[in-house]
Amino acid sequence: PLTLLRDMAFCVAENFDDASWQNLESSYALPETHLVAWGNGRLRRSDAERWSDASAALRVGTLASDEDASALWASESVDAFYPALSEWLQPETTVVDVRASLDKPLHLLFSTAPHVLPVVSCPRIWLRVAAGASATVIETYVAGPHGVQLMVPRLSIDLGEGAQLTRLI
Repeated sequence: PLTLLRDMAFCVAENFDDASWQNLESSYALPETHLVAWGNGRLRRSDAERWSDASAALRVGTLASDEDASALWASESVDAFYPALSEWLQPETTVVDVRASLDKPLHLLFSTAPHVLPVVSCPRIWLRVAAGASATVIETYVAGPHGVQLMVPRLSIDLGEGAQLTRLI
């Protein structure tokens, strides 16, 4: 399968329009969860606004510049191809801070939309769970019904002392 990918020309699709976000949420969002969604690798703007309260148990935002994330991603001991790909295609890093134990699961929903050309999506997420906090994270990956789509998410997880995380993919 990787041989096929090597010979394809991928593009980065534009961000979802409002109708695409509504369809994604109505079709795939899990009830009774805190939803944070990415479309074509980009954080849904309303999620950044919804979870921006500095005093809340959950906070979602983006790093001001790629320099802020350079130390995080530089420390990864993985094949250099995927980190380079995601930095080049989607340089923004989303930070998801769990500052206190969450009352319901956190649903991370990733999706790509069909495009004329094959689409690649490389969201970068830094999930931080504060000391003593606990969270259940549910990850859902959804590809559009048509076309070729490649999703290469990068998730880095930092757990504070005594923090607990249950991750369901």
